[in-house]
Amino acid sequence: MRLERAGASTARAWLAMQANYDLAQAMDREQPKIRRLDDEAA
Repeated sequence: MRLERAGASTARAWLAMQANYDLAQAMDREQPKIRRLDDEAA
């Protein structure tokens, strides 16, 4: 919000850039194995 008030783009744009950065960082890391939930657990 402070950057938006300073005239450096909008808060929405900064949030989108941060989300894109976070996603790129996560994609570069090895992800943990996941397993399918049992039908009985649902």
